[in-house]
Amino acid sequence: MQGRDKSVVLNSSSFSYFCFSFFNSLRMKTSAVVVFLLSVVGGLWTSRAQTVHRCATHEVYENNAAHHAGYSAAVEHAFNYAEAYAQRVSANKTGDWDTLYRIPVVVHVVYNTIQQNIDDSLIYNQIEVLNQDYRRLNADTGDTRDIFKPVAADAGIEFFLATIDPDGNPTTGITRTYTDTPFFSVLGDILTGGTENGADYVKKTAKGGIDAWDTDNYLNIWVCNMKDPNSFFGLVLGFSYPPDNAPNWPSEAFPADPTLHGVVIHHEVFGRNNPLAVGPLDIANRGRTAVHEIGHFLGLRHIWGDGPLSILFPDCSVDDGIGDTPNSGNNSQTTGCDTTKNTCTEGNPDLPDMFENYMDYAREDCQNLFTEGQVAIMRAMLAASRSELPEIVTDSVPAGMVNVKNPDVRIYPNPSGGIFTLASSVPLNNFKRIYITDACGKTTQNFPPAVSDKIRFDLCAFPAGIYFAYLEGNGFSAVKKIVIQ
Repeated sequence: MQGRDKSVVLNSSSFSYFCFSFFNSLRMKTSAVVVFLLSVVGGLWTSRAQTVHRCATHEVYENNAAHHAGYSAAVEHAFNYAEAYAQRVSANKTGDWDTLYRIPVVVHVVYNTIQQNIDDSLIYNQIEVLNQDYRRLNADTGDTRDIFKPVAADAGIEFFLATIDPDGNPTTGITRTYTDTPFFSVLGDILTGGTENGADYVKKTAKGGIDAWDTDNYLNIWVCNMKDPNSFFGLVLGFSYPPDNAPNWPSEAFPADPTLHGVVIHHEVFGRNNPLAVGPLDIANRGRTAVHEIGHFLGLRHIWGDGPLSILFPDCSVDDGIGDTPNSGNNSQTTGCDTTKNTCTEGNPDLPDMFENYMDYAREDCQNLFTEGQVAIMRAMLAASRSELPEIVTDSVPAGMVNVKNPDVRIYPNPSGGIFTLASSVPLNNFKRIYITDACGKTTQNFPPAVSDKIRFDLCAFPAGIYFAYLEGNGFSAVKKIVIQ
């Protein structure tokens, strides 16, 4: 096999993925036999020391695809739509790539022990890490190898803890929930033939977790214990769901519960320099597990494409679908930043594996970039599949210089029959103009700025459809999507 490293590297992440993929595919045909085999493998695996599985996003995706007809096609369509959107905007200069997307975040800390109830300081520095890494303001940008510096990019995406909850009340953007559940197990009852992702229970109050805030308007991050001592996955550090709701795609193609969308992170690796990220977890002590999982949430795949054969040899037949991430045969879960690793040599030019990429499995002190192609996909997802999520600042804002006047704006309930409330974290008279347009950009209604922080408006006479609320200030504007049912 020319161009491939024939050595066999069987790390814990790839072994668990192989077990899951192999048995999950068989289970659909011969469930009784496979349940038995899963039990055997599970027993053998749990007899070993606990392992660290960096990310279970692909396994969760495979499980959904196996049990929900249309799910795989919907996710693929969302990616293809975003890719075409990004290419069209780039080629025709039809979009403003200086637009800053600001994403409101709510962090749900779900804990069974005092140790799992992480300190606010870790949450604050995790938001700081996200903003540095997504704006390419991280201190280690200088560690990017020269061959990759031309494609390293500022994503123009920032994150902030929500200041208004779904009911329009002030909030810190942090919730804390005690649970009797000692851990939340990824894929839960798979060893006994079940189909649910047990870690999704953290997203349900009735299951021992806490319900999501409106996933269309908030990025929900759950922080909990995902160390299941009985699972061959061992300790899972995080997982997320990719977008599955691209425009012009039939709603019946989306069987997954929309309230499950968001990111789940193991409590020991949330935040930079988490005091619990020691020993085997020192590979993930920079707060970049959240950076990685939010990348999945915004449509990115692992840069090696999750080839199921990569546990046996580097599998160069699979890719992440993005042109400027070099083809890689397997993940880079190594003890250091290996500049010699080059698992796929058929590229032109031939480039080494990009261990710097946040969507790789390299140690977090090796990671330091997203590429231009990855940024284009994430921004396209925010303009299409996750269009209701971000606050949009339409002027050019220099990296790290967010206009402090830009408030947290919420519109609720949304969708509705026509009665909406617009709430802002600052008095609405800070804006010069507030108005509603239809999907074609035609102004349908103007509202005078108010001294209060809320405006109630009645659009019941308007036809059902999509509208946009614009709030214009001095040198910036915010846009919110409105849906009338």
